[in-house]
Amino acid sequence: MHLINVKIRSALKHLGQDKIYGSAGFLIGLIFPIVAFSIHYNTVGRGFSFIEQTDTILNHYPALWIIFLAPIVMALFGHRLGRKNIEINNIIREKLNNKYKNLIEEAGDVVYSADYKGNFTYFNQRIYKAYGYTPEELVGKHFTCLIVPDMMDEVSKFYLNQFRSRTPETISELQIIDKSGEKRWVEQTVILIQQDDYVSGFHCVVRDISQRKIQENSIIELNNKLSEKLKELEFTNQELEAFNHTVTHDLKSPLRGINSLIDMINEDYSKEIPKDALELFYKIRSNIDRIQVLIDDLLEFSRSGKATLSKEKVDMKQILNDTILEFTITDPSRTVEIRIKEIPHAFCDEKLIRQVWKNYISNAFKYSSKVNNPVIESGSYIDGDKIVYYVRDNGTGFNMKYYNKLFTTFNRLHNYQDYEGSGVGLSIVKRIIEKHNGSVWAEGKPGEGATFYFSLPDVNACVREKKGKTDMPVFHNYPEKPRE
Repeated sequence: MHLINVKIRSALKHLGQDKIYGSAGFLIGLIFPIVAFSIHYNTVGRGFSFIEQTDTILNHYPALWIIFLAPIVMALFGHRLGRKNIEINNIIREKLNNKYKNLIEEAGDVVYSADYKGNFTYFNQRIYKAYGYTPEELVGKHFTCLIVPDMMDEVSKFYLNQFRSRTPETISELQIIDKSGEKRWVEQTVILIQQDDYVSGFHCVVRDISQRKIQENSIIELNNKLSEKLKELEFTNQELEAFNHTVTHDLKSPLRGINSLIDMINEDYSKEIPKDALELFYKIRSNIDRIQVLIDDLLEFSRSGKATLSKEKVDMKQILNDTILEFTITDPSRTVEIRIKEIPHAFCDEKLIRQVWKNYISNAFKYSSKVNNPVIESGSYIDGDKIVYYVRDNGTGFNMKYYNKLFTTFNRLHNYQDYEGSGVGLSIVKRIIEKHNGSVWAEGKPGEGATFYFSLPDVNACVREKKGKTDMPVFHNYPEKPRE
């Protein structure tokens, strides 16, 4: 077993290794690089000692056991390695520092550092582009010199609390003053520089959020205006409810009284009253009835807007049949051809949907009353995720250029003398269907009839899509089934 202390030129000669391996002069340039340095430099350099068997390459000597003692190696030439490592580390550190410094200087946000007193010690160049200050103007000054006076106490307390609590990082919003004197909103991230239990300063990243604040203030202003409008609307609704109460009690009651008086006059004095006077009484009675219908429609329109939906599965065909039967019984002398096609169920508020069918069917009966062979048809079809229901008649129809007035309140496309009505019914239909997330529309031609539609969400749309879809994979190259 032999000892090598890896000091190349002197140690090998003194140990007489030329007797073992060959000439020492040859070994000086060969043995150490091959046996020791090239293999074990990193291991010995880190302070590890070890024993290893190595093959000799000269004079056909057998393998030898060699002890590598790290302390000896490091003592002999470690001072050179140490000095070299320090030089390398300094070069690397300098390159990294330059790299990160360039990165900070070119950052899109302002970056600065301050000491434990709050005095600026560094600014990147972004401070000039963003706020007009040069780094030299600010270094040495206290960080509060940029803060608007109104926020000085609040900001100081916030960061004092961060220092006392040793909170590593905080994010806050505050206003600063730029070089031109303009106030700017910023979001500031402060990171403490801590050494053991001592805060030596802090690093900070400043991002301008002035535009964001303008947008936020606009949203707040819009919300405030919206709140005011909602209050006005609530007040209007309260007034409307008071009006409804007035209409119900204070207007309808006198009208009923007038009708009663007219009936009494007709019963007691009909023989004594001239025929012309009786006709005037009839017109008075007719106008009173018209007013009562209008009042009822107004109340219904008001209720339709406040109604709470109670959705359930509804048999639409049954509702349609009931509605048609009601109008048929009312005027049994009329002969109307009724055609009912497929009418699927719907998920809706049954009470409100009855009003929709009643209005559409009522209009169909009304506006087909002056044709010789009236036909009313009702059906449905699927349109994407909606079920569309319709009622069609071959009656008077309407001109499409007046379509925009059709579903608005108190707008009529026909004279009251020709067709009775208040002009409220279709607006009630529109309000009810829109509460169900549906739509209403119509098509018509003068003298050729009209078709009125309404749509409701189709709750079975997803089910139908799954039934029609196949998950079976398609293989283009599988062998065909042999023909029998």
